[in-house]
Amino acid sequence: MLFSHVPPRLRKWIALAGLTCGVSMLFLDSTVLPVATPTIQKSLTISSGGINWVINAYFLATATLVLAAGKIADMAGYRRVFSLGMLIFACASALGGFATSGLWLIIARACQGIGGAMMGPASWSIIIDIFPLKERGKALGFLIGISSIFLSTGPSIGGFLTEFLSWRWIFWVNLPIAALGIFLVLTSVPKTDLSDESFDVPGFLTFSAGVASLVIALMQGREWGWLSPTIIILLISSVVFFVLLYVRDRFAKHPFIDFNLYKHPVYLGGSGLIFFVQFLIMISIFWPIFFQKALAFTPLEAGTFTLISTIPVIFTGPFSGWLQDRVGPKLPILTGFALSTLCFAWFAIFLPKGNPFYLVPGLLLFGVSLSLVMTPNSTSTLATLPSRKKGLGSGMYYTARFTGATIGLALFGAFITNLRHVLFARKLAGNPATSDLDPRLFWGLIIDSPISDATLNTMSFESKLFVRQAFYQSYETAFSLTHLFATCVSALAFFLAYITYRNYHGHHPSEKEI
Repeated sequence: MLFSHVPPRLRKWIALAGLTCGVSMLFLDSTVLPVATPTIQKSLTISSGGINWVINAYFLATATLVLAAGKIADMAGYRRVFSLGMLIFACASALGGFATSGLWLIIARACQGIGGAMMGPASWSIIIDIFPLKERGKALGFLIGISSIFLSTGPSIGGFLTEFLSWRWIFWVNLPIAALGIFLVLTSVPKTDLSDESFDVPGFLTFSAGVASLVIALMQGREWGWLSPTIIILLISSVVFFVLLYVRDRFAKHPFIDFNLYKHPVYLGGSGLIFFVQFLIMISIFWPIFFQKALAFTPLEAGTFTLISTIPVIFTGPFSGWLQDRVGPKLPILTGFALSTLCFAWFAIFLPKGNPFYLVPGLLLFGVSLSLVMTPNSTSTLATLPSRKKGLGSGMYYTARFTGATIGLALFGAFITNLRHVLFARKLAGNPATSDLDPRLFWGLIIDSPISDATLNTMSFESKLFVRQAFYQSYETAFSLTHLFATCVSALAFFLAYITYRNYHGHHPSEKEI
């Protein structure tokens, strides 16, 4: 080990720097891509449903595999799995940069998800190994704080690269970060004891089938028809698979999901809260797309405007870790969810006003709110795990997180798309000059489709103007109503946080208790 001569006190911070490279790469990817999606959509001629799959392929792959990756990390070693995850993510990023079709890009994004799944639980397990409990809040705050610099600058980086170079560079920028991270982790993180538990293949396949069935149904509902036999079968199948998983894993010797861990109320509640946090974060994916398509921003302008929502994370991430170490998790978590509820209500009210600068307070609230929740909730929830189950338990925690992401993206996308189309169809039907037009001819306006443009060119100036105004007004209203839905979800999360942490005293069970 290159840093073996360095005192352990310093070596753990070098190791944390390597972990930070990996997490920073994931954070950067989450904010750099949305700014570029309208350009990618037009460049590769991808439909609205297709571009949602470009985004969600990553989260679906991660949600499906992150728990398996946690188990493998227990069996093969956290350092090895984390480094391999960074390598896979970097190679997939290079592949995505060379994409020539939507399918190619979706496959590359899914491969990125595999790498991300390997990094998530392994990173937390390494932090547990090298930092004592009293320093974990500070360590996690440092990791999230530094990584948040990449998160906050991601929209501007994405806008700049897309507008002045090429959208392909948003993928290639990951390569040097990954190279540095792999070097630091392999040379500073010590080896760990390996678990002798076997891998539950049937449980993994059952869980994967359940998540995939649910997400595909949510993503494809509008295109295939919400009451179509295929969608109904997928929804029923997801329930059946999850029930089978629960029944089987209750009696398996080495279960894929250890439901006994959920006996601890903080682990159960904290897992639910991270689901809600990541669910709510997914609405921000649609902001830079909305700014470009509905408000006519350039990629750089959209990225710069979105930057307002990410800058506060640089400060509130470390602050929440510091605050949690001193007063416990209840205050920052409840404050965070209260502010996020106010944030989404603000968007719902002021989006229809037509002035994007009315949204600035909401963007700032978003950056402050959810970052107040992430560090205290993660630290407190994962600290409940017995040492021999930290890989499995952190994998289950990250599974809840990324399942929230993929379902949130699917639901928010479905809300926006379906509401936009329903409202647009009603507006066309309400105007005698456009009542006979098929609304489907104009759905391509979101990507400047030649079919939509050709149809508009055959119409009178007044009708053409009405169609465009009706389309973007419908988009704006649908976006506002979707944020009203997010407000309700955030309020529900606030009450779950109160129930979870109202009697929290920092008790962490022994392995015998679980």
